[in-house]
Amino acid sequence: MHPRPNRILQAVATGIILIACCLFAMSGSAVAAADSSGQPALIRLELTPQEQAWLDGHPVIRISGPRSFPPFHYFEADGTLKGMAQDYMEGLATMIGVKLEIQRNLPWPEVLRRIQSRELDVISSVAYSEDREKTMAFTGPYLSFPMVIVTRRDGSFVGGLDDLTNKRIACIRGVVTCTWLTRDGLRYLEHPVGSPLEGLESVSLGKADVYLGNLAAITYLIEKNGLANLKIAAPTPYSNYNLYIGVRKDWPELVGIFNRALASMTPEQHAAIRKRWMSVQYDYGIDLPDVIRWGSLATGIAVLLLGTIIIWNRKLRREIINRERVAEVLKSERDFSTAVLGWIHSIVVVVDARGHMVLFNRAAEECSGYTFGEVRHRPFWEILILPEEQVAVREGVQKAFSEKTTTTSVNFWRTKSGEKRLIQWFNSPLLKSDGSLDHVLATGHDITDRKQAEAAQNENRERLALALEATGASVWEWNLKTNEIDISEELFRSLGYEKDQLTLNPEGLREIVDEATYTEFERLIGLHNEGKSPTHTIEARVRAGNGEWHWIRSQTRVYQWDSENRPEILIGNLIDITESKKTSEMMIQTEKMLSVGGLAAGMAHELNNPLGAILMGIQNITRRLEPGTEKNRRLAGKYGIDLQALQGYLEEQKILKSFHGIREAGLRAANIIANMLQFSRASNSQFEPVDLADLIEKTLELAENDFSLKKRLDFKQIDIVRAFDGNLPPVNCTETEIKQVILNLIINAFQAMADEARPGGHQLILRTYREKSLAVVEIEDNGPGMEEGIRKRIFEPFFTTKPVGYGTGLGLSVSYMIVTNNHKGSMTVESNPGQGARFIIRLPFGTG
Repeated sequence: MHPRPNRILQAVATGIILIACCLFAMSGSAVAAADSSGQPALIRLELTPQEQAWLDGHPVIRISGPRSFPPFHYFEADGTLKGMAQDYMEGLATMIGVKLEIQRNLPWPEVLRRIQSRELDVISSVAYSEDREKTMAFTGPYLSFPMVIVTRRDGSFVGGLDDLTNKRIACIRGVVTCTWLTRDGLRYLEHPVGSPLEGLESVSLGKADVYLGNLAAITYLIEKNGLANLKIAAPTPYSNYNLYIGVRKDWPELVGIFNRALASMTPEQHAAIRKRWMSVQYDYGIDLPDVIRWGSLATGIAVLLLGTIIIWNRKLRREIINRERVAEVLKSERDFSTAVLGWIHSIVVVVDARGHMVLFNRAAEECSGYTFGEVRHRPFWEILILPEEQVAVREGVQKAFSEKTTTTSVNFWRTKSGEKRLIQWFNSPLLKSDGSLDHVLATGHDITDRKQAEAAQNENRERLALALEATGASVWEWNLKTNEIDISEELFRSLGYEKDQLTLNPEGLREIVDEATYTEFERLIGLHNEGKSPTHTIEARVRAGNGEWHWIRSQTRVYQWDSENRPEILIGNLIDITESKKTSEMMIQTEKMLSVGGLAAGMAHELNNPLGAILMGIQNITRRLEPGTEKNRRLAGKYGIDLQALQGYLEEQKILKSFHGIREAGLRAANIIANMLQFSRASNSQFEPVDLADLIEKTLELAENDFSLKKRLDFKQIDIVRAFDGNLPPVNCTETEIKQVILNLIINAFQAMADEARPGGHQLILRTYREKSLAVVEIEDNGPGMEEGIRKRIFEPFFTTKPVGYGTGLGLSVSYMIVTNNHKGSMTVESNPGQGARFIIRLPFGTG
C-alpha cells in the first residue's frame, strides 16, 4: 500500500520543525551573549557630576530624522521607526539613561525648522554642511561608508575607475558622483535615473552597466528588493559618506555626552549594528569560511523547503517582491519630490479643484510669512491675494482646470505682515492616469525686487536720457571682441540717419568718417591695447545723411578688460560740436581779422602819403604838358619850346601812355588801401531798413553787367534759383556795404563755375530765411568746391587762389569784416571738393 499524501506532508512538516529546532539550538550560544535586539549588551556610561546633573534636568530628548532614508533612518507603513541611526540612538539612550521621544513622519524641511526653533532636540542622522552648522551642533561622524561600484554578476570585470571608460553609468540628477567622474577626465555614457533604487534596477535590467553609490544604501536596497544579479565590484577613490548626530545649538553639553558614549562603544557593538543592515555579499575581498559555513546551512534548508512548496512559494514571493518594489519606488519618488520641492528656491503651491492648498513649500513660507499648517486646505485667494485681484486669480485657476493647459500670470501676494509681493506664476495641470485633472501645480518667482530694480533703472535711464538730451550728448559702446558697436538714437537723429541705415561695426564706421578720423581710431585702440591710455578724447569728422560733414567729439574709456588684461569693451559719449567748431573758427577768424586789420590800417596810412604824392605829381606833369592852357604856352614860348611838337614827341615815345599807366596803378593802389582801411575804420554809413530780396536782385543786375563786360562766363547760361522768404522782415543795415558783400560772393561763385565745365549746367541758389532773431542769406553754387585747408583760410586778408593780377585776396576778408565788425553778424562757408560751396550770412534785424 502507498502512503496517503497527507501522511507525506505531515512527515515533511515534522522534518522541517526538527531542522528548525536544531538551527535554533545552534544559534543559542550567539544569542546568549547578546541582548534582545541581537546586539552585544551596552554598559551604562560613567558620567561626570556635571553631565549627570545636566541629564537629570533633561530626562526626555525629542528626536527625529529623515522620513525615508533607508537603511539609516526611515518609517514603516505602520509608523515604526527603523534604521541604523535608530539602533544607535536606542543604544546611546540606554548608556546615558534618558528617554527618547520620537517625532514621527516629519518632512525633512520641517525637521530642520524644528531643530532651529528648538521644538526638536536631536536629529539622529544628518550630513554636515556649513549652513546647517549655524542652526545645530554636530557630534563626530558615527556612520561612514565607502562609495563603491555596482555591476551585474555576469557583467565584464570592473576593478576600479579605469575600467569604467565608455561604460553606461546610471547617474542620479543633482548628485555629484558623475560630476566627479567628469572632473577626473573619465569618458563615459550617462544614463539618467531619479533615485538609488532606480539606478540599481537599471543595472539589474541591463539598461546601464554601472552604478556608483553609498555601500550601506546599496547593500540595503539590493537585499530589500531582491536584486540578486548585482554585485559590489570594487571600491572608489572618493571619500566616505559620513553621518552625524545633530543637536540643537544651545545644548553643547549633550554633544559632549554623545561623543563620549560613541567612543566607549566596542568595535563588536558597532559591527553588530552594521551587520544587521548589511547582508549582501561583497565580492571585493570575500570571507571564504563564512561563505562555506552559511552556504552549507542555507543549502540544507533550501533543499528541504524547495522540495515541498517551491512552486507555490516562488509565485507568492514574486508577487510580494513586485508589490514591495512598486511601493518602495513610489515612496522613494514621493520622498525625493517632497525634498526637492521643499528646498528649491521657486515658490511651489499645489491646489485642488476648489483652490485649496495641499502643498506649500519652504520658499512659499518664506515669501508669505505663513507656515504650511496655517494655510493647508484653505482657498489661497482668500488668504494671499489682494481683494481687487481675487476674482481674476480665481478665474485663472478655474481656466487651468477646465482647459488642462499651462497658463502664466502675474499678481500680488499679500503677506502675513501686510506687505505686497509681486509673483510671476506658471500654472501646470497634474493629470491622473485616466487623463482627468487632479491638481494644479503653481510655480512662482518673486519678482518684486527685480521689478523695483527695473523701475529704478528705467528712471535712471530716463534721467540720463534727459541729461544727455539737454547737453546734446549721446552714448556709445564698442565691443572689441565681437566688433559690435551700439550708439544711442540721439546721434542718429542729429546726423539725419535711421538706425538701420548704418552697419554698426568698424567697416560700417569707416563709411561715414574721413580717413584721418579712422586712423585716429586705430591709434586709439592701439594705445588701449598697450595699456597706455585707459581714457581718450577724440574729435572726428562724420558725414551726415544729407552729405554734409559734422564734427563729433567723443571721450572714451575702457569699461571692461578680458582675462589677459586687454581692453574688451569701450564706452564713451558723443557730442555734435559742428556749430561749436564753426563758432570757434569764426572767433579765430575774427581775432585774426582784427589783428590783420590793425596792421592793414597802419600800412594804409603809411602808404597813403607817398601814393598821394605820386598821384598828385603825375597829375601835375600831365596838366603842365597840355598845350591848351595859356600859362603853359607862355612859359614854353619864353624858353622856345613848341608844345605841339613836344606832345608829338611824348606820344611817339609813349611817355604819355606811361603817365596814364602810373596814374591807373596809383588809383588801383588807392582802392586797395581803401579796402584795407575797412578793417579798422568804423562804418559811417547810414543804417536803414532794407528788403534783402530787393537788394539781392539789384546786386544780380550789377553782377550781370560786370560779367557781360568781362565776357569770361555767359551770365545767361547760369541757372539762378531764388528761394526768398516772402515773410522776412526788413533788415536794419547799410545797403551799399551789404550789396558789396553779396556782389563779391556772386562774382566769386561765377568765377569758380567758369573754371570748370559742368555736364548738367551751372546753378546758383540764392536763399533768404529767418533763424530766430537773425536774417540769413545763403549763396550756394555747384562749382568745384574747396579743400579743408583752403576753406579754413578763405577769409584771410591777401589769401587767394587766383592767378597774379586776377585778385588781391581782400574781397572776402573785407566782406567778412563788413558783416562781423560793422553789422555784428556772422559769415561762414561750407564746402567739400567737387560739391560746390555755400556762404552763409547771418544779420541781426535790429543793428544800427
